[in-house]
Amino acid sequence: MDMGPAFAASVRTQAPKATICIDPFHAVKVVTDALDTVRREAWNELRRSGNPEAAHKFKGARWALLKNPTNLSDEQTATLRKLKRRGGQVWRAYTLKEAFRAVFAGDLTTQEVTELIDRWIAKASRSRIDAMVKTAKTIRKHRDGILTAIQLRINKRVGPILHLLVVIRCVDTATRSCRAWDSLWLPCVTFARCGRVRRGSGRGWAAAGRVGRGAARSCRRRRRG
Repeated sequence: MDMGPAFAASVRTQAPKATICIDPFHAVKVVTDALDTVRREAWNELRRSGNPEAAHKFKGARWALLKNPTNLSDEQTATLRKLKRRGGQVWRAYTLKEAFRAVFAGDLTTQEVTELIDRWIAKASRSRIDAMVKTAKTIRKHRDGILTAIQLRINKRVGPILHLLVVIRCVDTATRSCRAWDSLWLPCVTFARCGRVRRGSGRGWAAAGRVGRGAARSCRRRRRG
């Protein structure tokens, strides 16, 4: 589940015997958000320094920092090399993000993951990067839930669920204005189309986009009819 306090409070109230797991997707997202915070701070400093051209170029580095290295374009890879040569807090925050993401690659034992997470928390806490220090406290607070998810192999099971949620959201958005004429439209279209979602690559997101566009076209035709 997510790290939000409302989720934990709800579980303790509604299912007091349940085992709380923090899936790695949300753990990595917290660290990635911290990196984006560091990036924005550096961008704002460049803007205030009176160098709008440098600020504009740096703003374009966002996806080079946030995307997985294997998914970068040639231009983004070149941008990342420039950031590495420049160094500073942004590059240090990026290396922390990548080190944390690598922990959940799926090729490590629970004991190895435990050691690496503890090492990461210690390193981030000493980084003197405010956003990363704060994030290290968050990871330390939810450490047991993250390790429980690793033990139960939650990381390998959450992917299909997330893809299904994307499909549902696309269909729901596209058909919101048509809900009055058919209350079964959302579940029917979702389950009819979710078979096209595949794990890995970008097919899941492409399928979700096709679902949303197809649902919107059907909705418009039905209203005209």
